[in-house]
Amino acid sequence: MPQPRLTYRVTCFATLLHRVEFEIQADSEEQAIEFCIARNDDQGNYIEPTHEKFVETESEDGWSATPIG
Repeated sequence: MPQPRLTYRVTCFATLLHRVEFEIQADSEEQAIEFCIARNDDQGNYIEPTHEKFVETESEDGWSATPIG
C-alpha cells in the first residue's frame, strides 16, 4: 500500500535577467561603468537608466522543500 502523500512548501531563488542601458559622459570605459554602478557621476549627478527590458528567467537555485503540518 503506498504511503499517503504529504503537502510540501517548496521554495527557490529565481534570478531574473534584465538588460539595463545608460548614456553617460566619462573619460574612459572603466569610469563610465563605475559611474553607472554608483548611479552618480563625478559631479554628483544621478544617472538614470535610459532603457530597461526584462529578458528571461536566467536560473533557479537554492531549492528546498519542507513538509507542512
